[in-house]
Amino acid sequence: DSWQSVQGIVEYWSRDYNNYSADPLLSIAGPGQWNDPDMVIGGANGLSLSEATTQFALWAIFAAPLLLGNDLRSIDDEFKLLLQNEEIIAVNQDPMGKQGGVIYDSDYIKIFMRELTDGNSIAVVMFNNAHGGFGQYVEFTDELVPQFVQGWSEQKMFKVRNLVNRTTLGVYNRSFQDLIEPSSVGMYKLTPV
Repeated sequence: DSWQSVQGIVEYWSRDYNNYSADPLLSIAGPGQWNDPDMVIGGANGLSLSEATTQFALWAIFAAPLLLGNDLRSIDDEFKLLLQNEEIIAVNQDPMGKQGGVIYDSDYIKIFMRELTDGNSIAVVMFNNAHGGFGQYVEFTDELVPQFVQGWSEQKMFKVRNLVNRTTLGVYNRSFQDLIEPSSVGMYKLTPV
């Protein structure tokens, strides 16, 4: 099935961001040489909206080419809104071009991070890979950010923008959490204040 295919691709591309310089796939990605996990299939091939959101958010974190495997003229409006989300596309197209990776991995929960050029901002994806249940609260803490990331240190105040819902969640000190449904993600832009 299509979702199992996407999960396999995500698992392969889930690289440890703490080992950025030592990982050959992470360290070579950038302007002129993009890693390409495959086409975005949201809106086609039987993915639910939450599964399509997961794929689109992770492709943005991976700095992957956004090649669509569907026809925007014939997909449902909810998928069209997702695939035309300018804030998620901005993360994907960030001029730094640095591919993101995993900063936390436990059971069904993974947290991905990508550095951005905008004011020491970072993009974060919290992924719940469970297949059932109500969902799980997932917490991001500033301790997860690798030390080599400029502009970030422990005990940091930061503004959180939910990129999927296009809402500002507020200013947080050191951590924030959100409810992530099964087979879904939350995607955020965090900017130090």
